[in-house]
Amino acid sequence: MDPQSREVGSTPPDVAIGGPKNILPGMIFFSLFGCAGQYAANAVDWTPRSEPISKGILQSRWSPVTFLSDEEYEKILEEKLLRVEAEIAIVDDNIRDLRAAEEARPPPTNAQD
Repeated sequence: MDPQSREVGSTPPDVAIGGPKNILPGMIFFSLFGCAGQYAANAVDWTPRSEPISKGILQSRWSPVTFLSDEEYEKILEEKLLRVEAEIAIVDDNIRDLRAAEEARPPPTNAQD
């Protein structure tokens, strides 16, 4: 393996493709590009907000997740608890009916005599 191929394998692609003459222009370009992007991000974020961005996103009609107040969350939990209690009552009724049917059934007789 010649020394030149080892150097190409260990250097960034820009240096390997364009050579050392493209390093300085690339550094300048991407530095300016990064500065412009940061300036744009700062300009957009300059306006003060009365509510957090996440709340605005959650209240969007396209969001699958919604913002709930404490009262709304408590109401949802109460509805779920009521549904679970109703299911428990139905299961208790079924158990009571099965026990009553088991007690009403006559005991098995031995037919081997």
